[in-house]
Amino acid sequence: MYLVGWIHLDQVPGIRSAAKELFEWKDVIFNEEDWDSPAKIKLLNQEDAKYNGISFDELLERINEIE
Repeated sequence: MYLVGWIHLDQVPGIRSAAKELFEWKDVIFNEEDWDSPAKIKLLNQEDAKYNGISFDELLERINEIE
């Protein structure tokens, strides 16, 4: 494939979505049920803090800054 100036551009295969059905937004139903308990959210935040090399309290401070 050539774009401009006779410079050859390579192509790579893309990633295709497994979703095969098309939906109209008017047909989408949003479920507002809260799936995560406060205990699970705390656990996930603790894991995130550990992964990012910060304390749990520092993570909470950062979260509170953006809320």
